[in-house]
Amino acid sequence: MSLFSFDIELTYDDSSRLLCACLKPQFDAPPITAAQITTLLKASGYGDFYLYGSTMSEFIAQSEALTEQGQKLYNEYLARLQKVAEAQPELEQAVLKEAKGQAEAADDISLKTEEASTEHSISPEKVFAMLGEQQIEFHIAECRDATISIETTDDDLQAYLSITQPYGGSIATEESVIAALKKQGIEFGIDAAAITKALKYDKCSEILIASGIKSTKGHDSKFEPLVSEQISSAPKIDAKGKVNYHDINEFVIVEPGEQLMRRTLPGKGKPGTDVYGKVIPAISGDVLPFSGDIIGSTASADDKNLLIACQKGHPVVKARGVSVENVLILNNVGLSTGNVDFDGSVCVNEDVADGVKIKASGDVTVKGVVGKATIIAGGNIVILQGLLGGSKALQDPSEEPYGAFLTSKGSVSAHFVTRSKIRAAKKIIIAEYSSHSDLHAEEQILVGQEGGKGNLFGGQARAFKLVAAKVIGSNGGTPTQ
Repeated sequence: MSLFSFDIELTYDDSSRLLCACLKPQFDAPPITAAQITTLLKASGYGDFYLYGSTMSEFIAQSEALTEQGQKLYNEYLARLQKVAEAQPELEQAVLKEAKGQAEAADDISLKTEEASTEHSISPEKVFAMLGEQQIEFHIAECRDATISIETTDDDLQAYLSITQPYGGSIATEESVIAALKKQGIEFGIDAAAITKALKYDKCSEILIASGIKSTKGHDSKFEPLVSEQISSAPKIDAKGKVNYHDINEFVIVEPGEQLMRRTLPGKGKPGTDVYGKVIPAISGDVLPFSGDIIGSTASADDKNLLIACQKGHPVVKARGVSVENVLILNNVGLSTGNVDFDGSVCVNEDVADGVKIKASGDVTVKGVVGKATIIAGGNIVILQGLLGGSKALQDPSEEPYGAFLTSKGSVSAHFVTRSKIRAAKKIIIAEYSSHSDLHAEEQILVGQEGGKGNLFGGQARAFKLVAAKVIGSNGGTPTQ
């Protein structure tokens, strides 16, 4: 007995670029499978087409269902024909057998011959028509060209290329990519090498192929100092060839109205260009204000970009301004600063090294230790720690033997004093001790009166009103005057 089945017929529509698979009724054809369809597509030249997977599955399922229905209908039809043949007269059957050359055949051979006769009376197309179905066809594949898409960033400074894989259609080329760029209006900063590299593959995703130039912001206002905090010069050499490394720095004093700093205008920046060739305007820099923490200076009434001094003092240059202070603040005084000669007060946060000289018209405050140094003040001298004068190597017997010398038109105070010469117009106040020093005050010398050991020994102490110490002299017999 033959088996009702279907074969596949492919038709391609150039206008729609769709490939259609039709079911053609046929006896004894193999069952339709996905592998069979794929093989048929390749053999027919459609192997590269884009397959509709779900549609192909539906096509196979439909063929299986119709095959089952057609086979059942075919079997029923054969059975009815068989009954009609058996109802005919015996003579007719004999004639039929003789015509078919099957006389004296066995019963099973006779049955097969009868079935073959009835089968020849029905075609697969007739069975399909009895199913009541029209032509069964599905669009199972499509011919697709490679698609080119170009996307730009929000600021239009970059363009990215994406290419989908072709399925039996045309591939992407440099000409087609350039045409797509032109159609989209992209004309600036195109990277031909990036396009060539992207086209080496069937597909690509978001390849940067064009870059614009971002506009640049101009520089902000700049601040140009017109004064220096100190002026440095070469070491001085006296007549004997002795080099003085201490008088190489001069601390600057400015007068009211003197120019301190100029603020320059901000830069205009540079314009940019996006990938569409449009100019991106430049951004000017910011006009920065003068610093708000400066003192003793102000903007000129005639030029708002010019900072001038409004009091006499020492200029302290900052990032966006200059302060004018009547107190010169230094971390240390030594070779790095040289001698200090300042018209105002001086504050040293740490120590004063050996061999230097501080001269100030105001007060001098030292928060650390003073070595073999000279301090001359128009106001008070305050040394929060000690004064270590030490012995001086004398070149001439007439020279002072003391390593440190302090003179003040006010008072002098220190935590302790050793081998130093001090002259004060008012008081000398020492907390712990004075050792082998020459002290002279117009009013009082007070040692240890406000706390501390208060020892006064060695050297001499003279005051017009009072010399007071907790302990004067020593058990060792050190001469103390």
